[in-house]
Amino acid sequence: MKTKSSKRRGEKLLSLMLVLVTACLWNSEAFSMDLMGPPTASLEQGWFNAGIEYTNTKMDLELYNGVYSEYLDGIFDNWGEALDITLKDLKINRTYARVGYGITDNAEVFLRLGGMNAKFGDAIWEDSEKFSSGAEFAAGAGVKLTFYEEDNLKLGGLFQFNGASFDGQLEASHWASSDFVEVDIGEVQLAVGASCECNEHLTIYGGPFLHFVGGQIDDQYSEVDSGTGGLLTSKYSWDIEEDSVFGGYFGAQMNFNENCSFNLEYQQTSDARAFGIGLIFKF
Repeated sequence: MKTKSSKRRGEKLLSLMLVLVTACLWNSEAFSMDLMGPPTASLEQGWFNAGIEYTNTKMDLELYNGVYSEYLDGIFDNWGEALDITLKDLKINRTYARVGYGITDNAEVFLRLGGMNAKFGDAIWEDSEKFSSGAEFAAGAGVKLTFYEEDNLKLGGLFQFNGASFDGQLEASHWASSDFVEVDIGEVQLAVGASCECNEHLTIYGGPFLHFVGGQIDDQYSEVDSGTGGLLTSKYSWDIEEDSVFGGYFGAQMNFNENCSFNLEYQQTSDARAFGIGLIFKF
C-alpha cells in the first residue's frame, strides 16, 4: 500500500520529468542519435510496449567519391571528380511513435515511425550558405537481446537502424539563385552493455556502441555562363559516411509504475554528442 510520502515523491518525480521533456523539446541545441535505452530486453514474451521519442542528431559526415556534370542550355558539356568534403554539424530532428513486442523473455523487437527535418550551414561551398528541409517521413527498427541475468543485473546487446530522405533549398543572401539539395541517409547502431535495477523506480544502463552512417547527397544549381551567356546547370553528387564509428553511452530509466517508464540518456562519439528522451507504456 502506498503511503502519502511515496505518493508525493512520485508526483515530484513526474513533475520533474515533464519539465525535462518540455525543456528538451524546445531546446534546438539538444543533440542525440536515436534513443537506445537499456541494451537488454525488457519485455516478457507476448507483451507489448508503445510510446513516443524525440531525438535531435548532430554530427559531422564525410562526403567522398564526388562527381560533377555540367549541362549548357540542356546539352552535356563537361564532367569530372569533385573534392571530398566534411559536412559539419548536420542536425536532424526526429519525432517517433514506437512500438515493441517481446518475442521471448530474452528477446524483443521494435518499430519506429514518425517525421523529421534537417538543417546545416556553410558546409558544402563555405560561402555563408544555409540549408533547411521541410517535414519528411522517417522510420526505424531494431532488436534487443539479453545474454545473461543474475539478481538485478542484466547483460545484453542492441541492434537498431533508421532511414530517411529529405530535400530543400541551399541558399545564401548574396546568391542569385538557390541550390536544390537532396539527401538519402541511413544510420545503424550496435551496442553491448549492462542494465542494473537499483530499485523499483530506477534502472541505470550503458556500454560501448558503434555508429555507422551511409547514403548519398546531391546538389544542383544553375547560373549564367560567363563565356557563352547560356544557362549552365551543374550537378554534384557524393557518397556519405560517418566521421567516427566508436562511442559510448549511459542512461537512466525512471519507472512511474510497473507499466510506465521514462528514459534519459547521453551518447558520445568523437564527432557526435547525444541526449535522448522517451516515454514508454507497457501492456
